[in-house]
Amino acid sequence: MELPESWRFLGGMWWVLHVIVISLTFYLGYIIGQARAERDADQVHPHKEESPEP
Repeated sequence: MELPESWRFLGGMWWVLHVIVISLTFYLGYIIGQARAERDADQVHPHKEESPEP
């Protein structure tokens, strides 16, 4: 099946590029979210003291 002329940009590489970009966007959001969660946890408990060893 041939795509119409105005839809030819939807070829294979267009899909591959968008899958990569969307995946990287979600990965970057995950990394930023983890960093913020760690930072917020440190602000809630700024002086975590380890239990003394017996």
